[in-house]
Amino acid sequence: TAHRSAWSGRRGGSLTAHRSAWPGRRGGSLTAHRSAWSGRRGGSLTAYRSAWSGRRGGSLTAYRSAWPGWRGGSLTAYRSAWSGRRGGSLTAYRSAWSGRRGGSLTAYRSAWSGRRGGSLTAYRSAWSGRRGGSLTAYRSAWPGRRGGSLTAYRSAWPGRRGGSLTAYRSAWPGRRGGSLTAYRSAWSGRRGGSLTAYRSAWSGRRGGSLTAYRSAWPGRRCGSLTAYRSAWSGRRDGSLTAYRSTWSGRRGGSLTAYRSAWSGRRDGSLTAYRSAWSGRRGGSLTAYRSAWPGRRGGSLTAYRSAWPGRRCGSLTAYRSAWSGRRGGSLTAYRSAWSGRRGGSLTAYRSAWSGRRCGSLTAYKSAWPGRRGGSLTAYRSAWSGRRCGSLTAYRSAWSGRRGGSLTAYRSAWPGRRGGSLTAYRSAWPGRRGGSLTAYRSAWSGRRCGSLTAYRSAWSGRRGGSISLDHTVIV
Repeated sequence: TAHRSAWSGRRGGSLTAHRSAWPGRRGGSLTAHRSAWSGRRGGSLTAYRSAWSGRRGGSLTAYRSAWPGWRGGSLTAYRSAWSGRRGGSLTAYRSAWSGRRGGSLTAYRSAWSGRRGGSLTAYRSAWSGRRGGSLTAYRSAWPGRRGGSLTAYRSAWPGRRGGSLTAYRSAWPGRRGGSLTAYRSAWSGRRGGSLTAYRSAWSGRRGGSLTAYRSAWPGRRCGSLTAYRSAWSGRRDGSLTAYRSTWSGRRGGSLTAYRSAWSGRRDGSLTAYRSAWSGRRGGSLTAYRSAWPGRRGGSLTAYRSAWPGRRCGSLTAYRSAWSGRRGGSLTAYRSAWSGRRGGSLTAYRSAWSGRRCGSLTAYKSAWPGRRGGSLTAYRSAWSGRRCGSLTAYRSAWSGRRGGSLTAYRSAWPGRRGGSLTAYRSAWPGRRGGSLTAYRSAWSGRRCGSLTAYRSAWSGRRGGSISLDHTVIV
């Protein structure tokens, strides 16, 4: 308890208290009458006839008080009362204060709760956004950031980056799993795009159901998006169903879907029936009676489907099925699609696994290399790229730079320190030289033992080398 005391803050700030009394740092009650002191970073803080509690769960009531924000902003509250930082209730009546970064915030006859799961109700309130945007709400009520219900009636406010947002007779919930219903609403996108929805209803970002009826709005980057009698779900693992809908892609591409249904982006099941839509960068994508899952480890099955590659390449698959990108099993049956850079890739009754140490088995398959080279494999099997064992049986494929490589009944291990055994194999060198080995075996490249038996191959620069019944250790 201190009476008529004065002391300084932790970082050189001056703190003066007159007729004040308060307890320790955790859970104590703090009551100050006619006190004044400075903020944490040189800001001036003046409170008159104020009373409040500690940092965790305490109640804080201020009457005719004024003090600044965290970063030089001015904060003025008149006849206000609110609680601590976690789960406390906050009620403000005729109060005004600024945002975190110099924005002005004014609230009149408003009441709301803390940051996590609290209920927030505002009546005839107005305040600005996070980055200088103006936000005005009239007769609105909504909850906290996580799972709360948000209902707004005759409200208007802008987006995060200066966009204008106007909603009339709208209601929607929080960010996670809440239900969102909007009726006769209109608002803009995140980056200045215009978004107008009429008689629309949809849910939150995670697993919520989204239904839109006679709605129209643009994409994220000024693209136009128009949907008519459409319904679909959220972004993660949600089910997405669209019926007679049309909308555009992310970068100005046109996307049209008719009687289609599919799921979310991560491991969800995706089923599309008589659907058509465009790619990410203006490519056209058309799928008919197709079904496939998400991007990571999901199973992907496509039936009579056709769609283009990532960079305007054409990709056509017919009765094909395969899995995800990492370690998953990949099976393709009578499928055809193009490479990453405009190359054509055709596989028939093939199956193989992921990119790292996975087992790869191909049966009667044919596809080209990474840079336009042709690669054909027939009844071949081998493992992944790093430290995996590689076994090839009656296989043939081309080199990395247009060279031809043919191997018959060959087997060998990884690239570093592994044992390499080749039987009746033939393949060319890295720089156009021809290399032929017959019943040969030898060890790795670095400090390992090297054994060669009845082998013959040519040098790196056109020279010929022949070894017969030779052992080198």
